[in-house]
Amino acid sequence: MDFNVNEKLNLGLDITAMHYLAQQPGGLTDFEFNADPRQSKRARNWFAVDWKLRALTLNYRFSDATKLNIRNFALLAGRDALGELGPINRPDPLRERDLVAGRYRNFGSEARIIHRYDLGGFTSTLLTGLRYYRGFTHNRQGNADDSAEPRFEFLSPLDLEKSEYRFPSRNLAFFAENLFNLSERWSLTPGLRIEYIRTAAEGYFKQRIFSGNQLIFERRYDDSRLQERAFLLLGLGSGYRTGAQTEIYANVSQNYRAINFSDLAVVNPNLLVDSLMKDERGFNADLGWRGQLLDERFRFDVSAFYLLYRGRIGLGEKEVTTYFSDSIPLTSTVAYRTNIGDARIVGIEAYAEANVWRLLDNRPGSSSLVVFLNGSLLQGRYLSGQPSAVGKEVELIPPLNLKTGVSFQYKGWRAGFQYSYTYRHYSDATNAVFVADATRGIIPSYGVADISAAYTWKKFTLSTGVNNLTDAVYFTRRATAYPGPGIIPSEGRRWYVGVKVMF
Repeated sequence: MDFNVNEKLNLGLDITAMHYLAQQPGGLTDFEFNADPRQSKRARNWFAVDWKLRALTLNYRFSDATKLNIRNFALLAGRDALGELGPINRPDPLRERDLVAGRYRNFGSEARIIHRYDLGGFTSTLLTGLRYYRGFTHNRQGNADDSAEPRFEFLSPLDLEKSEYRFPSRNLAFFAENLFNLSERWSLTPGLRIEYIRTAAEGYFKQRIFSGNQLIFERRYDDSRLQERAFLLLGLGSGYRTGAQTEIYANVSQNYRAINFSDLAVVNPNLLVDSLMKDERGFNADLGWRGQLLDERFRFDVSAFYLLYRGRIGLGEKEVTTYFSDSIPLTSTVAYRTNIGDARIVGIEAYAEANVWRLLDNRPGSSSLVVFLNGSLLQGRYLSGQPSAVGKEVELIPPLNLKTGVSFQYKGWRAGFQYSYTYRHYSDATNAVFVADATRGIIPSYGVADISAAYTWKKFTLSTGVNNLTDAVYFTRRATAYPGPGIIPSEGRRWYVGVKVMF
């Protein structure tokens, strides 16, 4: 909702509420996926979400040259995952289920001022802002009953079997950038961001060892952590107009990714997380050419980029030895999330679209027939770090992505077709092709086609479409936890219909 208080002040209020309960089928092994991708292995797994998001915005115009924007947001939410987390290549043991319950109370505010001014006979633009964020997460993990019902209740809520943590966090950031138009063709945009991040964790976790179904060892570890850091990020962009509606652009900027203590606190038999994991740092640079040709009937954007991660966080593997007694060790290899090492990603991205209707008939009208093509060629390699990953491809980086399609519009009618293709790639830093529990391995190439149509009459719009038109069998993810573990098959052919009314 928007409210125009007066000619200078505008207020906006957005409220989003979502609640749903979903039964999770669990993951599949490679053999099971190839045999029947629609089968379910975990009938006792459930997932529930209660999400409430509120945002209040303020826009104030001091003058035509200076404007203020303030956005406040608050999240009150809960998320519960219930089920059997054991390896998917073993049958559901029908034992007590695992319950992970998260509660989130987050608040933030961001204020921006944009000011346009004359410099050297050209208009320049200054943007400055301040952001404050305060979050609180309460995570609990323990046993729930052994039924197949969606009962999100702990058996021992006062003494959980796995862990309980509270994660208060704060973030304060100042940012500024200035667009300098140095001539009619050339612009330069330097920018900076000063960040302060405070993350903390307080709680406990338990180490428990079973022999058969009998608990033979249990120890509780109280845990308290605090990490504060402040740093400066710099960036520089430039553009040069090569024509009336085309330009060459170049950008370089530092990047940073902070770890979150909540990533370390979940007990998962399929995954170990490095307790000494550190923040990521790096930088990215790109160079490209974009614009419009033939009186806006043809649009394009072609660019090349270089991205460097230092201490990239990724998924590797680690051997773990568990002692069931003083003389009987059990050694196994599990997925291990840690700082894999330094990684480099280079690539070329291109987008082009042509309005064929206007190319054939350039008279003004409400009709259009647009053909588009969007693709990328990527190569990612680990340069240093863990020996099992050095020289290997960076996980989840498809060497080739391609999207193409056509859209048609005539008066109130709209229709579209899109085809997407993704080349095979790896799901972890060791480039594993196959592991028995299917939490790591190859993600094969796949292609998906979608079609849609809509008709608008006055305030009403009727829309319909079919996703995955050819009912392709594919997957994009190997999960180490919910909704798996294992291969998560993508949805088959789906038909939808909807009605929209504008008030």
